[in-house]
Parts: sequence; structure tokens; C-alpha cells
Amino acid sequence: MQPQTMEANRGYMQQGDFITGEIMGRKSKDRCSGISIKVLIHILALCALLVAVGCGGGGGSSPAESQTTPQLPPTTQLPPSMESIALSAPVCPVDVSVVSQDGLAVAVNFAAPTMDSTGQPVTAVCSPSSGALFEVGTHEVTCERSDDPEARCTFSVTVEAEATPLSGGICDRTAQVRDAIVGLIPGINTCSAVTEAHLAVVTGLLNLKKTGISSLQSGDFAGLSSLRSLLLTRNQLTTLPAGIFSGLVSLETLRVTTNELQSLPGNLFAGLVKLNILDLEFNNLT
Repeated sequence: MQPQTMEANRGYMQQGDFITGEIMGRKSKDRCSGISIKVLIHILALCALLVAVGCGGGGGSSPAESQTTPQLPPTTQLPPSMESIALSAPVCPVDVSVVSQDGLAVAVNFAAPTMDSTGQPVTAVCSPSSGALFEVGTHEVTCERSDDPEARCTFSVTVEAEATPLSGGICDRTAQVRDAIVGLIPGINTCSAVTEAHLAVVTGLLNLKKTGISSLQSGDFAGLSSLRSLLLTRNQLTTLPAGIFSGLVSLETLRVTTNELQSLPGNLFAGLVKLNILDLEFNNLT
């Protein structure tokens, strides 16, 4: 082979090698590109799967967002006119009136209310209660609903002493006692007009202080069941008859000071259940 031909062939070989290398480079580059595309497709598919799993059918919200916070029911606000509704008052019985034959307290029975002013059934508690003792006079009874003490009604209980005329009134009593009693009864001017009913309503104080009494007789204070205070101070009493204070169930104060008492009968003060003050000073008691 001629030199020139050999040089030419060497040139072609070098050029062929370059072309072959270029072709191989392109193939390698295309192969790498193909691998990159495949990896990218797998990555995108994996991302799509993760997104689908993360959504979990929850509309794309995060797990923290998908947890719902319990909601309390809203508070119902009543109109101001309905916040406090007063219940209807019970219907009390009519006023009660009874007679005390001896002028003493009597037990009075009555029916407690069973319905209110709208006709609805109720349970009510009354004070004083049915069966309680009522003194001579007029007393108010209050009945309250058991479910609303503010809903109440009232009625009255009147106890009257039987107007039994006394034989001769109180004219046969010790003069100072007789006159003091007549002076406490409005509208009465004579001892013969005094009745048991009059005596039963004498309250407060019977003042016989310094009236010159030297003796008393049984029955001088009979019928004075409502009397609260009795003064017999500064007189000339030397003794007191047995039972002189019988029937004075309301008496709270008894003063017999500065007299000449030397002895007292037994059980003289029995029956004085409300007595708080008993003054016997300045006597000759031993």
C-alpha cells in the first residue's frame, strides 16, 4: 500500500473512531436519560400514592385537621320574661271562728289548701298548723306552696270566749281587785256588767300596787287567762289563799314585794307555766 493511501486510511480510522465514540456517547447519554425519566416517573407515582394515603378520603386535610373537636350544645337563652315565672298562690280556706267555753286556748282544725288560684293541685304548708292551740283573739295563718314559699295566702282564726254572765258579775270580789278589773274593760262601768268574755281578753298589767289590800279571797283573779303582769307590792298582805293564782296561764310577772307575808301555802304557783319573774322580797318569809 502506498504511503499516501496508508495515511488516508489512518485518517479514516481516526475519523471513524471519533464517529463511533460520538455514537457511543450519544447512546450512553440516551441510556442515562432514559433511566432518569424512569426514576422520575417512579418518584412521581410514589408521591401520588403518598398523597392518596395521606388524604385518606378526608378531602386533603392533614391528620391534625381531620381530628374533630367535640362541640358543646349551645346554651339556650330564655327570654327575660320567662327566666323567672312565679307560681300561682294557693287558695286558703275561709276565715275560721270558734268559741272557747272557758276562755282558754283551744285547738283549731282546718284544711290546708289543695289547689292554686288557677285550679291546679298544690301541696301547701300552713303556719300555725292545723290542730295548733289558739288563744282568745284573732290570729293570722299563712299557707305557702311547698315548691315555692313565695307563693302564699293567709286567713284568720278567731277564738271568742263564751259570754256567760257571772252571777252578780265580779261584784263579790275584793273591792280593790274588782275596781281595777272594771277599769281595764272598755265600755264597762259597773261590776255587774262584767262577763267571762270580758275577763278573758284582759291583757297586760293589773296594777294593785299601794291599794291598801290586807287580804285576798279565792277567785279574785278567776277568768284572767290572758293577764301577763300582776303587781301586789306595798300592801299589808299577811297571807295568800290557796289557789289564788289558778288559771293565770299567761302570767309572766308576779311581784308581791314589801308586804307582811309570813308563810305561803304549798303549790301556790303551780300552773303558772309562763312565769318568768317572781318577786317576794321584803316580806317576813322564813
